[in-house]
Amino acid sequence: MRSVTWTGVAAAAGGLLFAGFWIGSLLKVEIVPWPVALLWHGIATLLLAIGAAGIHRSSPGSSIQTTLGWLGVTLVVIGQVVSLEITMLGCLIFGAAAVMSGRPPRWGGALLALGAVAFLGVTAVNGRFWGDPNPSPSLIPALTFGASLLLTALGWIVLGVIRSDEPMRL
Repeated sequence: MRSVTWTGVAAAAGGLLFAGFWIGSLLKVEIVPWPVALLWHGIATLLLAIGAAGIHRSSPGSSIQTTLGWLGVTLVVIGQVVSLEITMLGCLIFGAAAVMSGRPPRWGGALLALGAVAFLGVTAVNGRFWGDPNPSPSLIPALTFGASLLLTALGWIVLGVIRSDEPMRL
């Protein structure tokens, strides 16, 4: 179980770093030089990859759930390099696979999927807030983007740290 514990912590930390990075981009906060931001993004990607793979490996399920889980892991990692929308699609699929599995807390997968759906929906309606020409969204889309990123981070934390096969202890 030691590897599950560390991969869970990696998922939680990766989710927080992921949300922090993109919320900083949303708010146009540029307090660190770009090499530091690039390192931050790389560490978040690595932690999410380790965490998602570890969570998925420890959550056996049907062949469909297994396929969806690995597809979600793959899209999260590839999306971090290629496109934020692909990352969020991966979060949606991975969250659905976690809900199907039942071993991680289902509500963690639901939070992850809900955050991804909200993010993708606002992106479809409002457009991107990142990249060129780097527009700033109006208040309601900005709040929705931020809330969806926080829901996604919370989903990774719940999936990574809270295990449904272990009793909750404080």
